[in-house]
Amino acid sequence: CFDFLPDGRTLVGTHSGLIYRITTDNEGNLTDATYHEAHDGAVSCLKVTDRGFVSAGNDGKVILWDAEYSVLSEFDLNERYSIGEQFTPDFESDESVFTSLDYRRNKIIIGTWFNQIFEISISNRTVDDILLSHFAELWGLAVHPTENVYATCCEDFTMRVWDTISHRPIDEKYTT
Repeated sequence: CFDFLPDGRTLVGTHSGLIYRITTDNEGNLTDATYHEAHDGAVSCLKVTDRGFVSAGNDGKVILWDAEYSVLSEFDLNERYSIGEQFTPDFESDESVFTSLDYRRNKIIIGTWFNQIFEISISNRTVDDILLSHFAELWGLAVHPTENVYATCCEDFTMRVWDTISHRPIDEKYTT
């Protein structure tokens, strides 16, 4: 996974749990690469935020970082949702625990391989389960920048639009 910082550098998450910050010149040549040990297991999602960036890893943790790799907040979803029982370091799969992540208005919305969506409130330090459905792997998640809605798409050939207040779908489309 990767995302771009406002200054043009690139963040890259690795299978070994490292996050690289890569700098290139105007021709695309590598000029600097630094890394930080971020997760015990693969980094499966990265998202640049107004504070720095968010990472999610196969260790079941979602971490909010500042731009210099200092941890601002850490949320261990293993403590409440038993993600770690399925994704311990000896888990024998290359599948990601977290498949999609978005950050809006001081909240992290994150989708999992197990068809779950969680909403993490950074200010309240709460984790709410928004969705424990869909019938297959969640492939995408996007939060509307100003409305209280988000959209999901899934391997089960559905795209759903959800209300973030009621946590209920407000529209659903099937494709083949």
